[in-house]
Amino acid sequence: MNRKDPILWIIPLMLSAIGIVVILSLTSVRLNDGTLSFSLGKKQAQWMVISCIGMIITSAKPLSF
Repeated sequence: MNRKDPILWIIPLMLSAIGIVVILSLTSVRLNDGTLSFSLGKKQAQWMVISCIGMIITSAKPLSF
């Protein structure tokens, strides 16, 4: 994999991580038994992992026109 511009990787990953923190803080509802519900934050984290894998696969294959 050719890493010409690491900012193209760093910026989306940082924005995604901040988004996960925001979703976790907004949706962490305290249930009656004292536990926290992080279901939406977990789903967001799973989609972030899937999108990172997609970015790696897409950037690994060179384009030819």
